[in-house]
Amino acid sequence: MNPNTDFAAMLEKALGILQSREASAATLRAGADQARGVVATIDEESELAPQREATVLAALVSKSIGETLAALAALDDQMSRRMLERKVATALAAQLDGRAREVAKAETERDERRRPFLDQTRRAQDLAKRIADYPTLAERIVILLRTDIVIARLGESAYSRTPRPQGSHVGYRLTFTCPRTIATPDVLKATKLPGFWPPKWSDYSLIERSDYEFEGDAGVAAPLHELCQNHDQRRIVLSEDQVGAAVARAQAVLVAEFNKTIAAIADLMRLDAGIAAPERDVRYPDGQPVYDPKMFPENWRVGMMSRFIALPSIGAHAMAAE
Repeated sequence: MNPNTDFAAMLEKALGILQSREASAATLRAGADQARGVVATIDEESELAPQREATVLAALVSKSIGETLAALAALDDQMSRRMLERKVATALAAQLDGRAREVAKAETERDERRRPFLDQTRRAQDLAKRIADYPTLAERIVILLRTDIVIARLGESAYSRTPRPQGSHVGYRLTFTCPRTIATPDVLKATKLPGFWPPKWSDYSLIERSDYEFEGDAGVAAPLHELCQNHDQRRIVLSEDQVGAAVARAQAVLVAEFNKTIAAIADLMRLDAGIAAPERDVRYPDGQPVYDPKMFPENWRVGMMSRFIALPSIGAHAMAAE
């Protein structure tokens, strides 16, 4: 028996499901299956107990009697605990099954009362499925903003590796700047994505930190990073034209990805705007809202996101990509 298997933690999760007043019949059945899985695993391990005792006794010749007794006692203690865990798991499975039957009956009755609201229910569920993309899209925007800064830094690093002008009597000191394409002050301030942007206290400088929560998109910045590596590892000489072309390509891909993601969020906002107040406020006979907030991302308010989301101009960045 694996002494590291934490059955107690698994049973705590099943108990949490049993104690939840909002658990669905499907969730309760899944919890019961988890508890029965613990029982089955303990039973399988119990069959190996004689073999483990035999292994301890076979090593008697190289151990003291005290060491052998301690090893046998450890096996007994472990098995005793497992048997107690098995009893708990069995009781949990039975209670979860009972709750699942009760909840399934209540759900059937509830669904019957909600039948006249079938069309609204389907529309709400369809909208929730679409809006579920919002966290991924919003996080993508922040990643792309970070990527713009990574591209600028890699570009400056690549430029610094290009040959310097030579003179017999003059020393040259060159500095290179690679302007950002999307992570500009205006765009950072104009973008509002509840739950994702702006950062805490509207401290936009956070995105410039190397340990910022969202790193850049490695795929977009990869060609520039490879240029720097080729210079350092393979001694390839970089020209300013070569670096400039690589920066332009990276920024073009970045802008295209940025525009695509912004457009996807705008589509979600258009869908959301189609839900007027009379519809989003409709409730079932049991008092629950048809547009249940629990179906939507944490920071999404159905029918009202145009008040909270602000997207930068797509057209301005499309011109930058050309």
